[in-house]
Amino acid sequence: MSGRAFFATLPLLYGDGLRAHFLFVAQRTSIQQLIESTAIGLGYELVDLELGPRGRLLRIFIDRPVDEAGAAGRVTLDDCRRMTRQVQHVLEVEGVEYDRLEVSSPGLDRVLKKPADFRRFSGATAEVRLRVPLNGRRRLVGVVRAASDAAVDLEVDGTLLSLAYVNMDKARLVPELVQRPTGSSSSGKARGTRGEASPRVVKTP
Repeated sequence: MSGRAFFATLPLLYGDGLRAHFLFVAQRTSIQQLIESTAIGLGYELVDLELGPRGRLLRIFIDRPVDEAGAAGRVTLDDCRRMTRQVQHVLEVEGVEYDRLEVSSPGLDRVLKKPADFRRFSGATAEVRLRVPLNGRRRLVGVVRAASDAAVDLEVDGTLLSLAYVNMDKARLVPELVQRPTGSSSSGKARGTRGEASPRVVKTP
């Protein structure tokens, strides 16, 4: 049975809801591949892609990859503008319709998805949410100690836990707290979260 014939029979077998889900997943995969290849071609790394309802909102987070010396520059507003222009061109050529396009840096509460992400931020504090609870806990906060292709070692309250990627729902860095001077109205604030001055470009067709 061809792929086209298979999708045509989905309403009969499972109903329109599941068919729509299959089509959405296929669309997301295609768009992600386009945007990821575009980012790589410009020398960036695609950190995350968020699609809004019916794929009409595209929210893209990019970063600069680590160089051979283990250093990585920060994403600037010019980087976001450059990526935005190229993505607009690629989506137009590929006939992908959208209402709103956002390109920004990931912020210090950066999403962690790939083994390379955890290796890059070894020694940093991360929050991990699990699909299946571990020892009765679904949310864990600890220090990233190591990462293999199958799992990450997270030190939580002095205990080293091996967390399989397949059981991770979400993971992100925990922003470092910067203490305010004595006498300030608050004892500290989160530095570099997405809501704080992260370079971002918003475009509509």
